[in-house]
Amino acid sequence: MNDSRSTTPDPCAQNLLPRLSHSGRPLRRHPHEPEAHFLLRARVCELMRQLGLTLKATARALRIHPSTLRASINRGQQLPPAWLAKLAACLGTTRDALLEGLDWRPRRCGAPRRDDPRFVPRPPKPRTEPPSHAAVRQRLCALMESQGLTHRTVARALRVHRTAVSLVIQGRMQLPPAWLQPLSAMLNTTPQHLVEGTQWVPRRAGKPNKHVH
Repeated sequence: MNDSRSTTPDPCAQNLLPRLSHSGRPLRRHPHEPEAHFLLRARVCELMRQLGLTLKATARALRIHPSTLRASINRGQQLPPAWLAKLAACLGTTRDALLEGLDWRPRRCGAPRRDDPRFVPRPPKPRTEPPSHAAVRQRLCALMESQGLTHRTVARALRVHRTAVSLVIQGRMQLPPAWLQPLSAMLNTTPQHLVEGTQWVPRRAGKPNKHVH
């Protein structure tokens, strides 16, 4: 007897699929993308094309933004494991059917967490502070300490945030040229005395603070 049933292969049960996106455009495998992830994307796109589902409709069913789904379907980002069950139900199949025959394993995204044994802290960047800038900074710290001025007091007088003053004192930011005159007046000295004998030159001139006169 001839079997009258349809012999159309199930796209979820084979790996050889038309490499087309959900809109019928060629589906490209991105560099370093595992083959199983690419084949899973191809299966999802094939089922979406057969059911006439758009990205917006599928994203609405998954309760995500269409751009998030587009990144996974068209741009090669891995499908989050939490999506698979809802996505399979939206496509009229099951999670096991989507992954049948595929050695699909979720990739670890992003850098390892601090509690991960593989986490390696980045070494601190070496400071490249010129000696002349260090000398001016040390002189400034000595004058502030002798007059009992705190970072908050100096920042309030300069009308800047206290963090900016702290960065300058710690040597993590160069002394802005626009600060020289008001700082000298506050410390009962002159700009020439602050930079005397140091050959201090600003490394990069920025816009002066409009609040500092």
